[in-house]
Amino acid sequence: MTTPARPGSFTGATDTASAGSFFGTTLVSGVSDLVATNAANAKTSETNALTSATSATASATTASNAVTDAKNYATSDSTFATVSLTNNLSGQFSAKYYANLVGTQVQLATDYAGKARNAAVENIGGVDQFSAKHHALEAADSATTATTQASTATTKAGEASTSATNASGSATTATNFATKIDGAVTSGNFSAKAHAIGGTGVTSVTGSASEWAIKTTAVDSGGEYSAKSYAISDTTINAGSAKNWALGGGSGHQQNTTIGNTGLYSARYYAALAATNAASFNETYYGAHASDSAAQSAHTGAGNTVAAGDLYFNSSSNVLKYYTGSAWNEIASVDTSGFSTKGFATAMAIAL
Repeated sequence: MTTPARPGSFTGATDTASAGSFFGTTLVSGVSDLVATNAANAKTSETNALTSATSATASATTASNAVTDAKNYATSDSTFATVSLTNNLSGQFSAKYYANLVGTQVQLATDYAGKARNAAVENIGGVDQFSAKHHALEAADSATTATTQASTATTKAGEASTSATNASGSATTATNFATKIDGAVTSGNFSAKAHAIGGTGVTSVTGSASEWAIKTTAVDSGGEYSAKSYAISDTTINAGSAKNWALGGGSGHQQNTTIGNTGLYSARYYAALAATNAASFNETYYGAHASDSAAQSAHTGAGNTVAAGDLYFNSSSNVLKYYTGSAWNEIASVDTSGFSTKGFATAMAIAL
């Protein structure tokens, strides 16, 4: 019976009793092949074992990095920290960072929604930003102000309308007071035009400015006349016009005619009378002279005659002298200290 010494390990070596021993020639010759094959397999197994060990180490490192990444992705506190360089995941942030970021954004959103009035939420570009609540309250205030202003405007509009109505009425009244000639504007009050040129109720009662200026007959019911009549009327005004009193009475303004029914004369009449009296007095009083002959010569030289009763003031002896018809005599002694300057007044007093 032939059986393999190691089944499946090699062939050609048998345990054959007839070979004369346990391992015959045939059996010994297969050992070298068996050893070589087993050595090669062992080397391959070693290589595979080393590869498996390296792979296991790499897998362990990868697993460790994955654990670190997972931890960093969960809890890193760095706001902008790189979690890991594994698989080039630079610039990645943790769940905690994003949670904090979301919390910040939620708080910012909350502040933008309801932060207290006039409290800035944040400053962007130098400009304070405020919440919706702030702007809502501001808008409410503006609306209230606008409502108040609208109410005020409505009130003012009503007042303006009333003023406009009043102004319209005043304009009508002003127009009437300026131009109305068909009656009084208000009770007893007439327009400027009516007073100027005449109008119903004015002409027959008080007279217009035109009538008071030039009308030749009585202007009003009281019998008063116009300025023209009082200035130049001849006979219309019983009291006399200015022209009558200046020149004389009657229709021709005669100097020696009395004025109206007054029995008096004009200024011209009295001026002429005064001139006549002055001339008559000048013929009687010669003025101041140094001597009788000087006084007499001056008087006759003016075309006058020397008559009894004539007077002159002797400036040499300071006496007043009168002519008797043949000689000059002194008047009774008086204080003559002022005769040089008052002689004419004294002579006038004596003459009159």
